[in-house]
Amino acid sequence: MSEKIGYQDGITAFFDWYRKQPGVPQRGPNYDPNDIDTWPWPDKMERTMRILKDTHDAGVPSTPNPPDPPDPEPPPTLKYAPRSYNSTDRADARFCMKEEYGVVRSGAGYVDQMGVSYDEAGKDLGGRSKTIVPGLKGADSMDGAEPCDSYTKDGRTFPPYPAESFNK
Repeated sequence: MSEKIGYQDGITAFFDWYRKQPGVPQRGPNYDPNDIDTWPWPDKMERTMRILKDTHDAGVPSTPNPPDPPDPEPPPTLKYAPRSYNSTDRADARFCMKEEYGVVRSGAGYVDQMGVSYDEAGKDLGGRSKTIVPGLKGADSMDGAEPCDSYTKDGRTFPPYPAESFNK
């Protein structure tokens, strides 16, 4: 597809240079800018070049080429529900069942984006390891708290949960 030549066509610059060359006819005393018959041939040639350029540009569609398609969106990062309390000898780990973590209701419990199921209390129904996340309280010290309730341990408040909480 052809593009517009545009205003930076070089026509004026060329003819300004050309008129300075030896033997090139110059505008004489009878020159009238409104009467083409009084123009020297370089002026007529410049006019012809400008008409050709303008005609060309008028024939080029004014809509620009369509923009490049946007880069494809990266695939979403699937998430596990965050571990909010570590497992201990006396209690299973608990996981926070909030939608903001990609967890949705499924039957009588929940499921995270990785397909792991949890019961109403946030207990893993299979699929998550017994990994201990440093800093989190043990599930045996929940004392009636819900898995997503805020708590402080060793001067640190949860949530937000450490990155390790989202690992298998």
